[in-house]
Amino acid sequence: MRVNIGKYVHWYTTTRIENAYLEWRYKKYSWEIDDSDHDWIDKTVMRILDVWQNVLHYTINRIQSRREQKIRVHVDPWDTWSADYTLAHVILPVLEQLRDTNHGYFLVDPKDVPRELKPTKKELDHYRKTMETDSKAYDRYEWVMNEMIFAFRSKVKDEGDWENEATLKRIQNGFELFGKYYNALWD
Repeated sequence: MRVNIGKYVHWYTTTRIENAYLEWRYKKYSWEIDDSDHDWIDKTVMRILDVWQNVLHYTINRIQSRREQKIRVHVDPWDTWSADYTLAHVILPVLEQLRDTNHGYFLVDPKDVPRELKPTKKELDHYRKTMETDSKAYDRYEWVMNEMIFAFRSKVKDEGDWENEATLKRIQNGFELFGKYYNALWD
């Protein structure tokens, strides 16, 4: 198997310039600055950047929109003899990198985690009202990621006690979690 996945198509924006300007001007992160804090200088700078963004949108980004990410996958006959093993070699490093370099986390169904990671009824009610997660939300995500990684590592390294029913259940659960949260695996 040979897999070659190129970078995503780059879109040109003025967002970084605007954020850098605001952070320089107010000495705090741009998301901490309210629009009502902007004075006429800020509004002028942002109008100029908006005009420049429109120029980018109608020129370079229009060309970029016609490009596609380059993806080439070649599968040899022997790759499908044990496709689960073959795919595990690709999936494991992706999961490990996603876990190690994440910039956020997906919400995990409390039914999928051990008792000590489940939110209390009070925390669930608070989430339903405010959409604010409880203090264990990231721990649930991390637990699910580690269970998926354990399952794929067991497949790749041929580790784990394959005679032990508890280990087999844990591996199977990791694969099921992978399927359940597949659409949330992005950074």
